[in-house]
Amino acid sequence: PRTFSTYVFTRFPDLALDPSKASVSLRGVAKEAISRKYLDPDFLDTVGTLKEWTTNLNAAKERIADIVREYFSSGDMKEATKSLNEISTCYDFEAAEKLVSMAMDGNNRCRELTSRLFAMATSDSPKKLAARLRLTKAHEG
Repeated sequence: PRTFSTYVFTRFPDLALDPSKASVSLRGVAKEAISRKYLDPDFLDTVGTLKEWTTNLNAAKERIADIVREYFSSGDMKEATKSLNEISTCYDFEAAEKLVSMAMDGNNRCRELTSRLFAMATSDSPKKLAARLRLTKAHEG
């Protein structure tokens, strides 16, 4: 018989490539954990259904696309960041994927806005980012 950790690791090989399969994979792992008595038999009753998860995912994707379109239109990084932060962090991958996808389909301005948003999101501090943006604008002008 396989160990539980082996079972778990064999269930997740492509999860990073297709996170939409997470719910199905996690349910399979939970069922195995229940059968091995690692989890209570009613554990799955406390977890949402696949339909609920899919509905929430689709709603999040639509909201993210709206935010990205608005950001590309207005260029308002502060509002885009605020709006993206209002979406559950479990959809961060979807937000990053949608932002890059729409930027690549857009024009140079969209790609530049995306680059700045990612830079801001990964910078050490807003002050350092603001200083970099000022330097960039000084070199452009």
